[in-house]
Formats: sequence, C-alpha cells, structure tokens
Amino acid sequence: CGAGLVAQNLWTLISTPMGFDPNHVLALQLKLPGRHQNAVDRAAGVVFQGYLDRIAAIPGVDAAATVTGPPLRPARGGPSEIVGVTDETGKLKSVIGDNHLVSMDYFRTLGIPILAGRAFRRDDAGRQVTVAIVNQEYARRFGLGADVVGRQIDEGPGEQPIMIVGMCGNVRTRGLQTAPFPEVYLSSLQLSWANVYLVVRSQLPPGQLLKQVKAAIGSANSEQAVFGVQTMDEAIADSLAGPRFDAFLIGAFALLAVAMAAAGMYSVIACLVSQRTGEIAIRIALGAGRGAIVRTILGSTTAWVVAGLACGLGLELATRDTVRALSSTAVKGSPWMYVLVVAFFLVVTLMAAYLPMRRAGRLNPAAALRAE
Repeated sequence: CGAGLVAQNLWTLISTPMGFDPNHVLALQLKLPGRHQNAVDRAAGVVFQGYLDRIAAIPGVDAAATVTGPPLRPARGGPSEIVGVTDETGKLKSVIGDNHLVSMDYFRTLGIPILAGRAFRRDDAGRQVTVAIVNQEYARRFGLGADVVGRQIDEGPGEQPIMIVGMCGNVRTRGLQTAPFPEVYLSSLQLSWANVYLVVRSQLPPGQLLKQVKAAIGSANSEQAVFGVQTMDEAIADSLAGPRFDAFLIGAFALLAVAMAAAGMYSVIACLVSQRTGEIAIRIALGAGRGAIVRTILGSTTAWVVAGLACGLGLELATRDTVRALSSTAVKGSPWMYVLVVAFFLVVTLMAAYLPMRRAGRLNPAAALRAE
C-alpha cells in the first residue's frame, strides 16, 4: 500500500493539468540596471513594456509578457478582502493568496483562459492600482464564482479599492502543490518591480529566439542584462525532478518489498499445500470430488491470507500519514489502490495453492499413499 501511495502521488504530479500551455514558451529574467532586487519601481513597467513591444515585432513571435511570479516559481502574497463579503462573525472575509504583477499579454502568452470579464489593457496604466484579475480559486473561496467580476478588493481605510475586471483559470503556481491556490494579478503598468520574468511564445527554435530577443532588448537598452534562460518545459522538468527521483527511489524499494512478500507467500503456501499430498490422496480414494478438495484446501489457506491482509491494511491505515510525510506524498490513496493490493495477493495465493494441488490431484491415490 505504501508503494501504491507513492506511485499514485507521482502520477498525480505528472497528470494534474498545469492550467497553462508551456509548449514553445521561452522564459528568462530581467533586472533593470542600478535597481535593488525586488524593489518597487513604478517606472519599470513602462520600460519593460517598451521591451515587449520590440519583442512582439520580431517575425515568428506570437506573444510576449512579463510577470513577477511565473508558474512553478514562488510569489509574494498576503490576506485579501472583498468589499461586502463577510464571514460568519460579520467581519470582512479574508483569504490568503499570492499576488502577481503582469503585463497585458501575460494570459495570452501562457494560454491561461479568461473565464469571465476581460484581460488587462494598455490603458490600465497610472500611478495607482485600480484593476485586478483573480483566478477561479480566489472567487470560489469567497463563494462568488463568475460574479466576482465587478467586485472590489478592500485595500483598507483611506485607500482606493481595486476593481476586479476579470477571472482567469487556475494555474499551478506553487510547483509541487497540485491543489489550486488563490491568485490576484495586478497590471504592471500600475505597479511593477525592477526585476521580472520575461516569457515569450514563438515557434522559432529557442536558440534563434533568444538571440533575437536579446537584440531587441539591446536596441532599447544596451546595459540590460538577460539571465536565467530556460524553456517552460525545462522549468516544469526541474520542478518535478526532485519528487520524481524520490518517488522512483522509494517506489523501487517498495516494489522490491512487494516482490519479496509475494515470493515468500508463494513459497510458503506452495510448500504447505504440497505437504498435504497424502491427505488429498486419501480424500480422493474415499470418493471426494476435486471441487470439494479445492474448496477445502483453498478455504483454510485463504483464511490465513485474508487475516494477514487485514492486519496489513490496518497497519497501512494507521501509518499512511507517516508514509506520506516521509515520501513527500500529497495524495491520500484511492479505494481502488487498496482493492488492487488485496486482489494481487489473493491471485498470488490462488496460484501458489492451485499448482501443487493440481499435481496432487493427478497422482494415483495408491501410489501417493505408498509414498507416505
């Protein structure tokens, strides 16, 4: 069962939708010269938008955007409240979420669907944050759904609330965490950092695309450095490399344990049934049918196996949280996994008992008794 949990967890990591299209997307990092890391710079969004306009003009580039916290990368966040939405105590309901500063073509570049409302526009600019886009999980936490569009995010006393103009699909922004997390996206033309990630969607080869992107940025600012270059597919592979290795390593040892347990069960049961050859011969000599013999032998053998499986399942249910913690496993284990484990060992039992029982049933009863 522990092996099944690890295997299920690995499959969940691989098969859970990312919420965006990573194919043909190149990612790299930019930091404005002379600025502090993660420093708020309201002019930076305009500078980066100038880079994006030049990059978008490159033949073969479909879209380009900037973001402070792209998928599978950490992001800043904090509590958020919506005007008029209260909890059971009557206070404004608060939800913890991540905040991202993105350019207007971010959702189109990564193929993130806008489910309600609109995406950011060029006229969403200024020195104040006035608009936001939230993800589907953010709206669900407040119990609003698509009705979240048109609501206002409360920024506290004396501050102008932020209008929610759109709702996008959920994206796996927290790497290994497959469950959706509340996200708030703000326009980089209203608030920006001095360092961002640049994502570019294009059918061009990555090497050729990178060369042209660097040339486009250099034509606007020759001092602008470009670093941290990788494709989004590579970013996903890097994010899953650690848990994939852990899962394969733990899974290999777990499967080895399963194989040893199955081999031990098979050997013991086959030996015990073989030792009852004389009994089987006597029963046949006294007129017992083969069906009755099969039921007798399998009945007693299966009873012990079922008792062992019950103990094993009890131990698994008692220690599954420990197994999940040691193997960084997120899933709890589906009922079908437990059914599959039980069915596997029952099949091993049937094979181990049937083969020697079949050989004993074919013996001449007199010869079997003389051998005894």
